[in-house]
Amino acid sequence: MPNVKKYIESRQLCKTKKQSALDAGYSESMSNTPSAIEDTDKYHELMRRLIPDDILVKKHKELLYNKKPEVNLKALDMAYKLKGYYNNEGTQVTVNVLNNYLKDRGV
Repeated sequence: MPNVKKYIESRQLCKTKKQSALDAGYSESMSNTPSAIEDTDKYHELMRRLIPDDILVKKHKELLYNKKPEVNLKALDMAYKLKGYYNNEGTQVTVNVLNNYLKDRGV
């Protein structure tokens, strides 16, 4: 049976999306369209647990004041993408991340 968690674990081992989908039990046709896996609520729920918002906010703050932000920018961009914090136009939705972070802490 296909398993989103196994797909994510396989991706963390730097396998291709296709190979990760196959390793996780998805069909050949599903492995050719990994966005069908990554655009699910289950996938985003797991990514939110694996990369908590407080870690993203902390790293985001570090990068805002970093002398060479391009060094870590790609990793931060990937984290936001993995967690689904981009809207349909591809614009980063960091305001929501920061607002959720502050709300969770009663600020």
